[in-house]
Amino acid sequence: GVDLAACPIMHKEMHWEYRSLSRGGESLFEKLEAAKVDNPHRYIHFAALRNWAELAGQPVTEQVYVHSKLMVVDDRVTIIGSANINDRSMLGERDSEIACVITDNVEENGYILSTLDGEPYKAGRFSHSLRKRVFAQHLGTLADPSVDVCDIVCDDFFDNVWLRTARTNTQAYEDVFRCIPNNHIHSWKELAEWRKEDASALCFTDRQAAVERLKKDVCGHLVIVPLDFLEQEYLGPTAGAAEYYVPTKTFL
Repeated sequence: GVDLAACPIMHKEMHWEYRSLSRGGESLFEKLEAAKVDNPHRYIHFAALRNWAELAGQPVTEQVYVHSKLMVVDDRVTIIGSANINDRSMLGERDSEIACVITDNVEENGYILSTLDGEPYKAGRFSHSLRKRVFAQHLGTLADPSVDVCDIVCDDFFDNVWLRTARTNTQAYEDVFRCIPNNHIHSWKELAEWRKEDASALCFTDRQAAVERLKKDVCGHLVIVPLDFLEQEYLGPTAGAAEYYVPTKTFL
C-alpha cells in the first residue's frame, strides 16, 4: 500500500478533510457542538464504502471510490451530478460542473405512502425508490426485503441497521486486513507500530479463515469513516516542502 508517512500530498488532503469535518476549531462538528447541539453525530454521519474479493486465492480489499455525487432530500428531491460541496465547485468561477435535479411533485404526479420518523409521509416516486435502492445496496439488503429502509430517520434504523452494519463491516475488515486508516491510530508513532504487524493479518496467516469471516460478517459495502485517525498529528504542509507552495484554494 501507500507509504502514508512519505506522501505529503496525502497529508494535505487529509488535513483539509479533517479540518472540514472534525478538527481545527472551525470544523462542522465543532461548530455544532459550540452551538450546543446535543451529540451532533446523531444527526450527521460519515460513512465510506469498501469491498473485498479473492485474487489468485488471496483475499484483497479496497475502498470503493464513487466520483459522482448524489443527494436525496426528504425522498422528494434528487440531485445527481459532479459538483463537490466546496469552493472549487460552488463559486462558479473555477471547476466546470454539471448536474440534474429531479423534483417529485407528490400532489400532481402521485406519491408512495411511506413513513418518516414513525409518521405517515408522502414520498416522491423517483426519489424514494432511488434512495431505497442505494441504501439497500450499501447495506447489502437488496435480496432481503425484511430489512426496512423506508424510515431512515427513526432511531431504530440508525442504531440497529445503519450503524450496526457499518461497525460490523469495519471490524471485520480491520480484523482480516488490518486496514488503514482506522480509529486505533492517533499518531505517526502508532502508525509505525501498527505497520510492523501487517504480516500478522488474518488474510496472510489463514486465508480460509479470513474468507469465512468476511462471508459471515460483511454485509454490503458500508464502513465507518475514521475521524480519529492521526488526530494527534499536524497533517498540513510544513515550510520547505513542495506542497507548502500549492495554493490552499486548490484543496477547498
